[in-house]
Amino acid sequence: MFGLSTRTWVIGGIVAAIIGTGAIASRFQSHSVEDRVDFATYVITKKLSLNDDQEASLEKLAASWIGTAGSMKTFRKSMINEIKGLTNGEDLSVEQLSVLRDKIKAEIDQKTDAILPELVTFYNGLDKDQRAKIASRMEDISERMEKGNFSHRRGHRHHRWLESD
Repeated sequence: MFGLSTRTWVIGGIVAAIIGTGAIASRFQSHSVEDRVDFATYVITKKLSLNDDQEASLEKLAASWIGTAGSMKTFRKSMINEIKGLTNGEDLSVEQLSVLRDKIKAEIDQKTDAILPELVTFYNGLDKDQRAKIASRMEDISERMEKGNFSHRRGHRHHRWLESD
């Protein structure tokens, strides 16, 4: 999907499950990245009952995430400007969109590679029960996505754009 490798999707899924879900992030949209990550690490620590070593490993992962998030904001702004420039022109070409796609893929790969060592260290430090909790959460997210329920609100089954008049 979207020309991204399976590796990128798997890593992205793990990062999403560990760092926080849309439910956590959506409640704190107006807060800083640091505030959202602090809240996510608090929830993860409590839900997984992390010990001190695991908490330290999670803090390193969170710091890596925060480090990549700052540059992502700048990247998103530059992509928005570039997309605006493309859409204001006469015609689009496959080459223009391919270049844009390649930039996005390169940025995602760079960010993923930056947090991957901390993610692996954190995950490998978890016990069997904690890993099972993460797997269960990922399965819940997967099932919701398969049903087309991308909303963070429980029981909310349809996106407002898809609702009939």
